[in-house]
Amino acid sequence: MRPNTTEMREKERVDSSSVSYELAGAFCRFLIDRYGMRPLVQVYRTGDYEDAYNAPLDSLIAQWQRSLDSIAVTPSDRASVDALFRRPPIFRKVCARVHARRLRDARQLVQERRYDDALARYAMLYAEGGSTEALSGLLTVQFRRGEYNTVVLLYDSVTTHDPLPRRYLGLGLMVGDALWASGNTRRAESLYTSIRIANISPGMTEAAVVRLWALSDTAASSRLSRYFTADMSDTVRVGWLGAAKNGVPYRLREYMRGRLMFRMHWYGAAARLLQEAGCISGDSTVEALRQIAIGDALFRAGKVQDARVWYWTSLNFDSQPYAVASVNDRLARCDWMAALQARAMRR
Repeated sequence: MRPNTTEMREKERVDSSSVSYELAGAFCRFLIDRYGMRPLVQVYRTGDYEDAYNAPLDSLIAQWQRSLDSIAVTPSDRASVDALFRRPPIFRKVCARVHARRLRDARQLVQERRYDDALARYAMLYAEGGSTEALSGLLTVQFRRGEYNTVVLLYDSVTTHDPLPRRYLGLGLMVGDALWASGNTRRAESLYTSIRIANISPGMTEAAVVRLWALSDTAASSRLSRYFTADMSDTVRVGWLGAAKNGVPYRLREYMRGRLMFRMHWYGAAARLLQEAGCISGDSTVEALRQIAIGDALFRAGKVQDARVWYWTSLNFDSQPYAVASVNDRLARCDWMAALQARAMRR
């Protein structure tokens, strides 16, 4: 069913192998929107585009490319492409499967806090593979050992000489935290801002905004640095945030506690704390994420109708197509759960 994604990738001059799947999906989405589902189903059965669409594949690709030309591309979009689709290859000298297995072994060493062994393993993997995952492992081990200057120097040594430094933005939260712990709050703020602008994923966007919010409070920022760098369990983190002596601003504290409660599956408490925190910034995208998080917590607490309201209101703050699709998925899930609950009550 897929068109020649190699040819498409060459035409677009995109150098990441993973992007071929995204291109194929985007092309199929274009065909569905333009011609409906039936011809694509026929292609799935026969593999013959010309018979299904009464047009050669090259002509269909040209139509799709013309539709792409009409889409405005922002600096944020370019940063997202670099971070998501122009990452270094996962292997150079070693089979990808072997490399992946060795990465799993190295992660296990980190979980066991065998940091010296993990560091040696990741150094070997990065030398032979050069993958972002291996680099992330090297940074993680140094970060866990509190060697924040080493984290920054290693990150800089890689990004300074790379023609596409933004493709390493996925590592930026950890490097920003290391900069913050080292006292370089100005550069940490700059890195967090770049992550927010790139909008790589909802989780990274939210994490960057929370850190920017924390940094903006000069009285609490030095104490909050410990929160983001210390190796603490979620239970300890909840207690640390709740201690009055930490001086964490009330709304920021409640928001962070709410997020922790959600991760710990205390959904009722999570919904309450996230509501009490209120709007955490003037960033409409992040406010939409807060409202969706409240909806998710209420849904998991069994309050389906209340969850539905929060999902709907989140669209007042982010009505981009991806946000609408995400909310529609959640609303469909609410309908399914409400039907289950109704059947259970009738029994």
